[in-house]
Amino acid sequence: MASALLATVASGDMVVLDFATDGGWANADDRYSVSTTNLHWWGGGYATDGILFAYDHDSETPGPGIGSLVVEAADGYLVQGLSFDLGGYGEVLASARYDILVDGELLASGDLDFEGASSLFTIDFGVDVEAGSAFEIVFDNYYRPAYVGLDNVAFNIVNVPAPGALALLGIAGVAGSRRRRG
Repeated sequence: MASALLATVASGDMVVLDFATDGGWANADDRYSVSTTNLHWWGGGYATDGILFAYDHDSETPGPGIGSLVVEAADGYLVQGLSFDLGGYGEVLASARYDILVDGELLASGDLDFEGASSLFTIDFGVDVEAGSAFEIVFDNYYRPAYVGLDNVAFNIVNVPAPGALALLGIAGVAGSRRRRG
């Protein structure tokens, strides 16, 4: 079962993945791609309407629902900054862990306790985080069924100038500085 995602490109280079509907992935931007593992869409009952929750349908033994969302930049671009929401469900007490990886290196992790749909945590790293070619949110519900959902994933797309363009800019800067001195 594929996860359903809806991407909305906001002003400038900000991208927001909003899982409000189960309408399928609409990648309106060829500067990045999004993939998921064991994340499934669910409508109401969570702290925000429409979320992705982690559940491994293929597992033969009961255990935590673990899933991940990966954003990978296309050639010539980097992803930078990251924020997302984790929300609880109904009136159920739950716990979950998140790990954030940038280019495969652990950036941050945390454990959260939820008191049902009244719990909504926003994890926000802002644009101060070093840009990378990919980031991954690994989401681990400690109990089944999965009573914690992921929503409102936001990040920036950064254009990386081609090496030749950087060299030309450097040459132009040197020529300009010589001209001014003379």
